[in-house]
Amino acid sequence: MVYINGMNRTIRVTSDNENKIRENLLQIGKEKESEVKAKFHLPCQLFSEVFFATLSNEKLGTFFKDGKYIVLNESLINSNIDKKAIENIFLHEVAHALDYAINNELSGHAICLASRKALTKHK
Repeated sequence: MVYINGMNRTIRVTSDNENKIRENLLQIGKEKESEVKAKFHLPCQLFSEVFFATLSNEKLGTFFKDGKYIVLNESLINSNIDKKAIENIFLHEVAHALDYAINNELSGHAICLASRKALTKHK
């Protein structure tokens, strides 16, 4: 955290690798969003942005309903984890966003898993 001219600001430097991963996830997310919005007749945006940050309790990702953004654990960026695994973690969080868009609440993992199946069914 940096204090500048009476305001708190967070300055974060990102790597080319992080930017590539993020751009890929955004593309996948927007494609899935178009599919499910048509299928479920949803007028709203499922998520607005994807960020990488340190997450507590060894979480790999989380969806924030306020602001509709997805945060993935920054440890995924430089790990040896497969690209598809990162995409699956991301899609899991998109399923939480879908759950919230449909139910106007976060229902938990039982509903999320059903939503996740709906996201991957069309492959």
